[in-house]
Amino acid sequence: MVDPLAKNMGSSDCSLNELLSVVGCGPLSQQNPSIKNIVLDSRQVSTGSLFVAIKGSAVDGREYIGAAIRAGAVAVIAESKSFSVEYFDNVVIINIENLCEKLGLIASKFFGDPSEKMHVVAVTGTNGKTTCAQLLQQLFQLLGKKSATIGTMGYGADLSLLVSTGLTTPDAVTCQRILKQLLDDGVECVAMEVSSHAIAQCRHGGIQFEGAVFTNLSRDHLDYHGSMGDYAEIKASLFQSTEHKFVITNLDDDVGAGSIRDAVPETVDCFGYGLKTKKGNRGFEGGSVFAGELDFSEKGICGHVDSCWGEGELSSQLIGQFNAYNLLAVISTACASGYSLVEVLEKVPLLEPIEGRMQKVQVAGDIVVIIDYAHTPDALEQALKAAREHTAKKLWVLFGCGGDRDKGKRPQMAAIAEEYADNIVVTSDNPRMEDPKRIIEDILAGFSSVDKIITEPDRAAAIYWAVNQAASGDMVLFAGKGHEKYQLVQGEKLSFSDYDTASSALRMRAQKNAGGLQ
Repeated sequence: MVDPLAKNMGSSDCSLNELLSVVGCGPLSQQNPSIKNIVLDSRQVSTGSLFVAIKGSAVDGREYIGAAIRAGAVAVIAESKSFSVEYFDNVVIINIENLCEKLGLIASKFFGDPSEKMHVVAVTGTNGKTTCAQLLQQLFQLLGKKSATIGTMGYGADLSLLVSTGLTTPDAVTCQRILKQLLDDGVECVAMEVSSHAIAQCRHGGIQFEGAVFTNLSRDHLDYHGSMGDYAEIKASLFQSTEHKFVITNLDDDVGAGSIRDAVPETVDCFGYGLKTKKGNRGFEGGSVFAGELDFSEKGICGHVDSCWGEGELSSQLIGQFNAYNLLAVISTACASGYSLVEVLEKVPLLEPIEGRMQKVQVAGDIVVIIDYAHTPDALEQALKAAREHTAKKLWVLFGCGGDRDKGKRPQMAAIAEEYADNIVVTSDNPRMEDPKRIIEDILAGFSSVDKIITEPDRAAAIYWAVNQAASGDMVLFAGKGHEKYQLVQGEKLSFSDYDTASSALRMRAQKNAGGLQ
């Protein structure tokens, strides 16, 4: 078949005037230094660097312009209310209005516009970003393309060796630097998570996305966005670009079928996906992909897919209805990229579960333990529903809520746990600077009765307790931290892993059971 992802490669070096030209500034007549690097942190400046001074939420980079120049910066671009040019120690300082919105274009130009030479797909939504991005990475790899992912768990072409950036979506300069590195490593396809914070702060600026995927929208980050309406508006803005070749949206999500779909320009192909068991939006004008006859078992998901690209059988080792949605998003993206439904469905059974996303702890025993990153009300509900579909006896859930974050979701999480789980343990989940006991009190307010709710601020102790108390045949879901290998407590990042702690607890339980049989 004709390769739908083939593009020309290339790179370029830039002078300061070349960088300024992409945002309509210059050229400068007095100075036009050659730029060897772009940095946002004055401590990373070396000789030949362009220092970008932006006012952040905690630090104002403009206060470090002098330090950057002394460290070897040959030019400075600074955030300002209006354009102007000045000099400090004979080094040019260009003040630019709305610099955050323009930085991605500058960085892209410096690194040779790497996204234009690869197939880059943006994935956004409250839940499912990491799963969809990593499933896309696997799928494109299976379809013969060297592929990579950028997201919450890091970036790279090897999912077992991802390099963490500390953010779901890095800053604009780091995004372009990573894309250039991936391009130099021969990567052809990139699936990139784009968070709502990143969209609001234009961290994705300058990236040429061939396609954009919307998973869903539910309560999260209201401490930042203020309201669900503002949250949805930010998400929708990602889909307004006329440069996209295609958009994939969830038709069973009100925002996906509404504001996301409405944001897509008429010149961009829009494809919707959903389940036949849902009402969805069947009046969708354009391509659609629907799954029906779904069967959930201990082996995974099976069903039938009807689409604008044909029909076929779906088979996956993933579990839960929400993963059926994730799979439909991924299948739609691959088909919109030029692959046939037949060849895509042939590869789907080979897609492996994502670390910390409904991940079974691989320690033999008489109970099943699942680790999941669910830390929002909707994600917890979906995780519990998925677990219930695969639970023969009692379903346990252990969860907490992050400190210094949206407090409104705490009682909501409690109500969901009470509705879908048989036994509940409330514990800590990155309390940050808050008192863990106070967070637990906020959660407890959401239960209709707390008589049977177990509370234990020490997450490790809570995990051991739940594993020891579960009866043979039960399933225990540890929600909230997923892949994370740390706990954020009073300004410290403490080493901690739900998976490792659960594994240890399961081995101890097995030893205890074996001893009891002797």
